[in-house]
Amino acid sequence: MARVLGGDSGVFTQQQEKRYVRKDGSTLWVSIAVALVSDDRNKPQYFVTAIQDISERKRTEALSGLEHAVARILADADSAAATLKSVIRAVCESETWELGRYWRVDEPAGLLRWTEAWNVADAAVDKFVREERGIEERGGGGRDDRRRGARRWRQE
Repeated sequence: MARVLGGDSGVFTQQQEKRYVRKDGSTLWVSIAVALVSDDRNKPQYFVTAIQDISERKRTEALSGLEHAVARILADADSAAATLKSVIRAVCESETWELGRYWRVDEPAGLLRWTEAWNVADAAVDKFVREERGIEERGGGGRDDRRRGARRWRQE
């Protein structure tokens, strides 16, 4: 606003993008354009402001960036495990998630087995990962937790 009012270097319009977080936690991206309308003697009269929802464009840009990041990871792949972890990390960072897990299908056992994960450096998340590492998901709902030699089911 100060640049628009001051006419800094002939600037009479200003545009910027801002990110807002709604009460439900979702993100709203907007483009805000402000123009100063002056009279014949170049005396400021009023502002005209236009606000446009650009959330879809920002989402498309983020997904395109993620696609390129994953392509680079795959091109530089040394091992399947390291590549998988790097892809999980790229997805998590793109989505601002604290944790991502990969579950492998074990058809003979009828289970999903937690194979790989990535998480932010946070004590609470690290603790969760350590505690949940042994969990297996069985078809039909419920968890088979074989940690510490015990078998325990929880309905979800």
